[in-house]
Amino acid sequence: MSKKKYPKILVGGSEGYIGTKLCELLKKKGYNFETFDINLFSKCLLYPTKSKYKKIFKDVRDIEDDYLKNFDVYIHLPGISNNPVDNFKNKKKIYDITRKYTKSIAKKCKKYHIKFIFASSCSVYGEAKKKNLNENSKCNPITHYSQNKLDIENDLRKLSDKTFAPIILRISTLFGFSPRMRFDLALSMFLVMAIKNKKIELNSDGQSWRPHLYLNDLVKVFEKSIFLKNKKLEIINVGSDINNFKIIDVANMICKLTKSELNFLNKKNKNNLIKDKTVNYGKDKRNYSVSFKKIKKIFPKIKFTSVKKGLEQDIKFIKKINLPKNVLNDKKYFRLFYLSHLIKTKKIDKNLRINK
Repeated sequence: MSKKKYPKILVGGSEGYIGTKLCELLKKKGYNFETFDINLFSKCLLYPTKSKYKKIFKDVRDIEDDYLKNFDVYIHLPGISNNPVDNFKNKKKIYDITRKYTKSIAKKCKKYHIKFIFASSCSVYGEAKKKNLNENSKCNPITHYSQNKLDIENDLRKLSDKTFAPIILRISTLFGFSPRMRFDLALSMFLVMAIKNKKIELNSDGQSWRPHLYLNDLVKVFEKSIFLKNKKLEIINVGSDINNFKIIDVANMICKLTKSELNFLNKKNKNNLIKDKTVNYGKDKRNYSVSFKKIKKIFPKIKFTSVKKGLEQDIKFIKKINLPKNVLNDKKYFRLFYLSHLIKTKKIDKNLRINK
């Protein structure tokens, strides 16, 4: 990476839930950046984004060397979001596609000495027997999504050397609003349930631990990572120790903030979008609390938003926009269901290529 104060940045997957918000920040702060995206979720806007920036609509597999080599930093967001994948016939193959193209563009970044920042997930810890897991703790992924993230981390580890030092951000469970909104994220789903229906429906006993992270804070971490002068591969848990909660505790917090009631989802519920097939007999095996001592040391100036404060900000934001009446029944806000819809309607093929 060059020693310029403001390096030239490329953001891949710029038109998704994270990417849209990240690019708003980069634009607001005047960074020199460009973006690309396959644009699968062009119709998934919850509200308009005002930021305009240079973007190309291209598959990550089609990014040419002559274009890529002009950048100092590459932020890799393309991938399949975490959600039950039983509506895909070959689950592993779908995720293997993302692993293959991530490894391919990482090799190109290594070739041209481009800083590589990868969006991984704290879900790689999976079903954990210990609490306060740090970056050296044993990973135990239990979904195809989290196994895929760990596989990519290992690919990057093998590629890394003195000349190529990727940054791997293990991101906590996100919440918060983005123009390309996702309501398959627990807290955001609960919040809209509470506001729309005056009740939250849990499909588990809520006893599983999760670290939570406000989207606005995540994009600040990406920004800071651009300038991190790491000399070796760096894995960083992204979040705050104050935001490790059991699911039932954050659900009760939302109920209190919105004066709503808490119920448990029964088998007769017809809304498949809010069901989670990884929950069996009321138990969610995904259970992990995480330590964030490392990120506090690396980025001491980032003040992470508490879950309560983030939810309060989201409640205020909801009052400013008109949420559609059927927002929790619309597959465009539930990524893998929408992806499945695109495949069924032959908008994209089984290799996640857009049909022209």
